[in-house]
Amino acid sequence: MRAYCRVKGINARVLEELVIKRIEEISRNEILLQRIVSTASGEASSKAKELEDKRILLKLRIKELEKKGSLLTDKLLKIKGQAAERFILKEMENLERELKDLEEDLKGIEVDIDRWKDYILNAEVIRDSFRYFSRIFPQLSPHEKRSLVRLLVKEVTFSNEEVTINFFEVPEEELQLESIQKVGFDQPFKWLLGDGAMRNFKDILKVEVVKGKGHPHRLKVLAP
Repeated sequence: MRAYCRVKGINARVLEELVIKRIEEISRNEILLQRIVSTASGEASSKAKELEDKRILLKLRIKELEKKGSLLTDKLLKIKGQAAERFILKEMENLERELKDLEEDLKGIEVDIDRWKDYILNAEVIRDSFRYFSRIFPQLSPHEKRSLVRLLVKEVTFSNEEVTINFFEVPEEELQLESIQKVGFDQPFKWLLGDGAMRNFKDILKVEVVKGKGHPHRLKVLAP
């Protein structure tokens, strides 16, 4: 997990505690989970829907041209005269070229639809992995706890007013104890998952920095 800080006095331990509490809260609150997933998946769902509409229109156009091609073929069989034949053959050639272009466009749109659908998060997967986290976390050693957090969290950015936690969508089976690596919470993020390896989603918290006397500052999460 990486942390980007613009506030002096906030250390990794404070962030770690905030992240853990947030994971536990999300795992218990179905409404909160659905809101976070819906927000994160909104753009992907919208793009996929827009492309689905385009795909429907393309398929209708392709069917229309195929029907036209069939009519031209029938006409060619019945027509007499070389000039008329050449005209119909030219029409069929243009039609075939347009059909080929439309089919290529359709393939591209279908690839894009799959790509955008791939970004739509699975609320059930997230809920199960967060619940597993909350259940297993108290049983782990300090090193294992930090490693488990890093399986779920890509990065944390924060300022005086806001903390953004960027979570990975990790299936529960990939959070099992044998997957946990003993690495530090605040070490560089260069292990196991890698940047962009999995779908991720953001949870943004409004916070207030509570300045400490003789100890690190704390972060107080404000009501939304």
